Amino acid sequence: MKKIFILFQLTLISSISLAQTHTDSAIAIEARSYADHIVLRYFATTSVLFNRANKTGYIIEKASFKDGISLENLTYIPIKGSPVKRWKDEQWQNAFKESDKTDSNNTKLAGFAMMLSDSNVKASDGDVLEGGLKSLKEEKDNQDMRFAFALIAANRSKMAAEGLALRVDDNDVVEGTTYLYRVRINGLANEAKIKMAYVKVKCERFDEKYLINKKEVKIAEGDTKISFSFPESKEYYAFSVERSDDGGISYKKLTTEPTVKLKPHGYNGKIDYGYGDSGLINYKKYYYRILVSTPFADDLLLSEFMAMPRDKIPP
Repeated sequence: MKKIFILFQLTLISSISLAQTHTDSAIAIEARSYADHIVLRYFATTSVLFNRANKTGYIIEKASFKDGISLENLTYIPIKGSPVKRWKDEQWQNAFKESDKTDSNNTKLAGFAMMLSDSNVKASDGDVLEGGLKSLKEEKDNQDMRFAFALIAANRSKMAAEGLALRVDDNDVVEGTTYLYRVRINGLANEAKIKMAYVKVKCERFDEKYLINKKEVKIAEGDTKISFSFPESKEYYAFSVERSDDGGISYKKLTTEPTVKLKPHGYNGKIDYGYGDSGLINYKKYYYRILVSTPFADDLLLSEFMAMPRDKIPP
């Protein structure tokens, strides 16, 4: 039950887990560049659209970016594999067989995503009006919950994201070139209310240290305890903490699972991430590392710092 509870906590932030999005778009999208390929992560922003995309797939197109030309007027071509569609049962099974057996988290979340998305497709075919308004509400709540869990699985598992057609690699790129990608749900091009999502990215080597920012971490040293906080960002949605008691030689995890912040329902303001470590020895140096979870199923270093608990009460 512990893992399910953690998943439930993460649903509170699933709707803001991707950066560089248009809030009025049907799709949320983010891109990450490597020297020889570009990774796209995206998802439909509602359970209804997610169910639709499970059946029809996503159309993904790209163009070489040019200054002075609007997004709509660039020349787009579909990337290889477009439309990208949810895996069929045979593809899921082949992926499980070929998966890294040492990464059980990736495999388990992929299986979880397969189950959830398959149930979504079947549920949407039923007559939810048969039982009246109560049945309609229950069906809507059920689909929304499955939708949120599926997005969480895609954030934490590369296999889950690929199987749900929520992640794709574009290998037809040239280093140094800036591209513009646009994504839409297949079959919804003529619906005026459904807007495309765009993301611009330059093809260059990925720097896994690009998030490191020591200045934004606020540290408070107290009696036998150390606490710290840092601002939220569209680049990450959760964090983990590691501590070293031997001067930074070895580290151990203080958080068994990525930790999220909780926002009151309806509150749209910013709330910092925070963590407190207690039961420490005063005037001993402790070294910490903060790792943040990104939508690309990895944890990147945000900050490393030293802190010392101390008794600040005057004698």
